[in-house]
Amino acid sequence: MLDPPWADTREGRLFARLEALLTGFVEGDYLTVGEDPFNKDSGAILARVHPVEEEIWDFRCLDPKPGIRAFGCFAEKDTFIALTWDYRENLDDCWSEVVADCKAEWKKLFGDLPPFGGPDLDAYLTYNFRSV
Repeated sequence: MLDPPWADTREGRLFARLEALLTGFVEGDYLTVGEDPFNKDSGAILARVHPVEEEIWDFRCLDPKPGIRAFGCFAEKDTFIALTWDYRENLDDCWSEVVADCKAEWKKLFGDLPPFGGPDLDAYLTYNFRSV
């Protein structure tokens, strides 16, 4: 899904935008981060998923609406591993499934090694972020 060329469709535009967000993260672009899954700015690009103790995060491609999400975990500071994805309209009643699927994918790759965690955003990200 992240390999161009993309079709000139809503799906193609979503895939292209998500790829751009993830590339921007790798290149150190500025991003807004929602630390609280229930109290974040609607425009947050990277956000924690409830329950935060599971260390699941999502990159939120918000345009074109309703958007697409890439879910994953940090392996270490500045290293996000995207594990699963879905269209935003499919997520309203299944966040616990999202967390379970993401944890299962992490376990397939890393066994019993837990995802990286830290006390604050500075533990996850070096620069170019703002908490919202």
